Amino acid sequence: MSLDHLLGSEPRATAIIRVVVVDDHELVRVGMVRTIDAEADLSVVGEAGTAAQALASFPMLAPDVAVIDERLPDGHGVGICRFLRRTSPDTRSIIFSGLSSPATRMGARAAGAYGCLFKTVPVTRLVDAIRWVAAGRTLWDDGPPGVVPGGSDDRLARLSSTEHRVLAMLAEAKTNVQIAEALGLAEQTVKNLVSSLMAKAGFHSRSEAAVYMVRLNRIAADTGHRLPREHAVVRGPLGSPASGLDAGGPAALDGGLPGGD
Repeated sequence: MSLDHLLGSEPRATAIIRVVVVDDHELVRVGMVRTIDAEADLSVVGEAGTAAQALASFPMLAPDVAVIDERLPDGHGVGICRFLRRTSPDTRSIIFSGLSSPATRMGARAAGAYGCLFKTVPVTRLVDAIRWVAAGRTLWDDGPPGVVPGGSDDRLARLSSTEHRVLAMLAEAKTNVQIAEALGLAEQTVKNLVSSLMAKAGFHSRSEAAVYMVRLNRIAADTGHRLPREHAVVRGPLGSPASGLDAGGPAALDGGLPGGD
């Protein structure tokens, strides 16, 4: 079902949607800016790496949508949302969060944000979300196709506890034989579990699954969140910067935005 269909009879705006991106990680910010600017109906009119820069630029830029990092060196995204609600009520904010949590969503919603997005979502979901909120809708109770209401990332929601354990071991670069020995399972059973979890979570390769988990754990470490025990990854070969598969390495582009915090 297309986004236009979901919007029903509401006419699609012909004007370019003006966007400001606020994120202190340059690699992430540049990736977002390039992705958004590549869309014919979207235009990045400003970017900032700190809360102070963002607050100084908003009155002049007057964007339609602001994508704001949850945590900045000199402040929090929810504080910027409150500022925009008072000074620029026509600007709709999306909080870009390292880890989805009830506290983050509650704070963002109370501050006037139109939704939250998890930083590992594919870039197509980001641009769809921008269009969605620009049309006056929120991500809290609805959302365009592929964007989970509230911004939570549900890729792993359907995995069994055993599949979670296998996934964590994939991120440690363990082979099927090693996983089978660790879990006391037959090697064929492990092969079946790997195939099942990849299909459920939408991974296309073992390396993509491994990179995703390494990034998820890195985000948790950077933001001070505690992941569920089954998601924890013991830092192994894939966690080494020399491997090229570290959370900020080239392979981190698979299934999400460049870098990640």
